[in-house]
Parts: sequence; structure tokens; C-alpha cells
Amino acid sequence: VIGALTVASMGNKQGNGKLLVAGAAFFGVSLILFSRSPIWQIAVIFTFCAGLSSSAYTTQDQTIIQTLAPKEMRGRVLGVYFLNRGLMPIGSLIAGALAQALNSAPWAITIMGASCVLVAVIMAIAVPDLLKLGTLKVEDGS
Repeated sequence: VIGALTVASMGNKQGNGKLLVAGAAFFGVSLILFSRSPIWQIAVIFTFCAGLSSSAYTTQDQTIIQTLAPKEMRGRVLGVYFLNRGLMPIGSLIAGALAQALNSAPWAITIMGASCVLVAVIMAIAVPDLLKLGTLKVEDGS
């Protein structure tokens, strides 16, 4: 909730692409720190950070998609976007298989978190306009 409210309070400011990439990267870092934490109270803090960054990222990507997609294409774009809900079990399957292969759930979470950070960094480098992205005022035709 805090992550979503933070994004909502930003409004139509520039730098929303930076928040998108930072949210994805911070989610990965939070997972890594969670998986490496030997003290459960510290692990709870990193779990909170993961939830915060995940919420901020999800809110931001939804906002950017809906504001940049032409109004006549929004339904189709969101339909493709929501395919990720059906693909989540595949990620869970990969995480479980990795944990079993490594015989260590913490190392599986570390690797999955590192992959989040790596993808965020690669996207920031490969698509530099992503960092310049800000939400645009959309004409509502309804």
C-alpha cells in the first residue's frame, strides 16, 4: 500500500521511468538481502522492502502502459500485459526446481533476486529512453 501511495502521490512528474527501473532493481536487491539474512527480524524488514518495491513497480508499470497506449488499443495491450498472471506459476516452478537442484532455497532466492537486478540494469542500458519516460496526459475519449 505504501509503495502504491508513493507512486500515486508523484502525479505526472518526469522520472517515472527511473522509478520503474529502480523499483524492479530494488525488488531484486531486497530478495537477495532477505535470502542472505540469518536473523528473522532483519528478514522481515527486507520482506517489507520487497513488497514496497514490488507495489511501486507494479503501480508504475500499469500507469505507464495505460497512459501511453492509444485509447483504442488499451484493452488489447492490457490483455497481453495480464498474460503474466498465467505465467507466474512457471516462475515458481523454476524457483522450486532451482532450490531443489541447489539443495538450498536461500540460494535459489538469491539467484532469482540477482536476475531481477540484472534484467533491470540491462533494460536501463538497452532502452535508455525508458529512464526518461514520464507519464503523459492522456486524452480521455469516453
